[in-house]
Amino acid sequence: FPVTIEGDQFVGSVSTAGLLEKVIQSPEARKLPLKEVMDKPLQFVALDSTLDVLSSMLGKNNKAILIRDEAEKVHIITQHDVLQVMAR
Repeated sequence: FPVTIEGDQFVGSVSTAGLLEKVIQSPEARKLPLKEVMDKPLQFVALDSTLDVLSSMLGKNNKAILIRDEAEKVHIITQHDVLQVMAR
C-alpha cells in the first residue's frame, strides 16, 4: 500500500510481507513509527503504458505500481492484476 502525507505526497509503501520480514528480523520493529519501517515509494507509470511496460516494472522487489487517471485519481496495479490480464 502507498503511504502518503497530506493526502497527495507519496512518501513510502508498506506490504504485509515487508512488515513481517522486518518484525522477524527485529521484533522491536513492531514498536517503531511507520516512517522507520516503510519501504520506498511505489513508482508511477503513464496512463498509456503498455502491458509489456507494466510487466517489466513489476518483479520481486516491486510488487505494485501506481497510475493516475484522467480525473487525477491514483490506482494501484499489482502483479496479480497484470497476470489476470495476460491470462485472458
